[in-house]
Amino acid sequence: MIDPDSGKVSVLRELDFDRRNKYTLEVIGVDAGTPRSLSGTATLVIDILNKNDKKPHFSPATQRAHVTEDALPGAHVIKLVASDPDSTSG
Repeated sequence: MIDPDSGKVSVLRELDFDRRNKYTLEVIGVDAGTPRSLSGTATLVIDILNKNDKKPHFSPATQRAHVTEDALPGAHVIKLVASDPDSTSG
């Protein structure tokens, strides 16, 4: 919604990045001139930013590692793989 007096753009309902991550609006402004009114246009592009609303997950979900008791500090034990669905949306 655009307030005709202030030009402030606001949303009427909650936005969801995962459903739609960009809006492009063609805005038309019309004056009250006489004897005829004049108009102008602008394109408004609104990018929706993703919020952190999904948990990262490990693959596989259960992992097991073994290390000997004489392993040196800093010795490689296991490489875990995790992904964050929020970082790949859109």
